[in-house]
Amino acid sequence: MKTFKDATGRTWTIAINTTTAQRVRDLTDINPFDMQKFNEIYSILRDPIRLVGLVYALCKPEIEERELTPEQFGESLSGQSLRDAWDAFEAELIFFIRALTPGDGERLQATLDRIRSLDDLATEKLTAQLKSSKLDEHLEAEIEKAFNSTGNLSATS
Repeated sequence: MKTFKDATGRTWTIAINTTTAQRVRDLTDINPFDMQKFNEIYSILRDPIRLVGLVYALCKPEIEERELTPEQFGESLSGQSLRDAWDAFEAELIFFIRALTPGDGERLQATLDRIRSLDDLATEKLTAQLKSSKLDEHLEAEIEKAFNSTGNLSATS
């Protein structure tokens, strides 16, 4: 079992088993064991609202035990705590699948490693482009072209 802390410092436990997976599926329409749709599952990381739903489903018994409302739980989740909850979910899912079907577990780990590597590369390249003076030069040329093509509007009014 993996844990994460919410923004208030409370510790929450993520444990993947068939009961948890069924609860996640019932509450979110996400089947964490469906490896054919793992890209869809991984995309939740970029959708904080769906990610809160996933984390809520994973932690629901603890939330109820602590007598918190879903709103109180959701309000306690910062960006960092959501990231930590995702990391705990991912690690638990890989551990479960690797124990059940080692080949699938290895493929899932390799897929996640590749997604992270491509994401890092895309971020690096985009950041470099945004910092490049060539982008500024291109945008300035396009603005100049747009103004030149419309003529001097103030002279005709």
